[in-house]
Amino acid sequence: MKLAQASDALVPFVVEGAAVRGALVRLPAAATTIVAAHQYPPALARALAELAAASVLLASTLKLDGSLLLQIAGDGPVRLAVVECTGKLDLRATAQWDEARVRTQGDAATLVALSGGARGRMTITLDPRDAGTLYQGIVALEADTVAR
Repeated sequence: MKLAQASDALVPFVVEGAAVRGALVRLPAAATTIVAAHQYPPALARALAELAAASVLLASTLKLDGSLLLQIAGDGPVRLAVVECTGKLDLRATAQWDEARVRTQGDAATLVALSGGARGRMTITLDPRDAGTLYQGIVALEADTVAR
């Protein structure tokens, strides 16, 4: 999935006179394509779209000839949700889930509920394509959304 689709955008900004830099990301086309690839339940589709936006924001700040992967895993109804964003901001995503268990969580299920509560974790992996060291950070998943 290429970020270069017409409605997708990554807009860096600087606030003059302040030490503030940031970026705005919009992924309506990319996120729609990602969640349309499978019959993801609404809560899982939302989590994948959030992971896609976060991966683009993070990858855009790095000089990485390779991939950045964001992964949510646990023993909950969603065993794995992963998004890969390359240095060229190409995206791909997939998930493994138990349909019946996700359905019991409902459409408004939180990230923590989907991943299995206290056992859920988020992993960020920087994978250089040809050289360099693989970097991986793993944290407990304690927030209701990727943004938090």
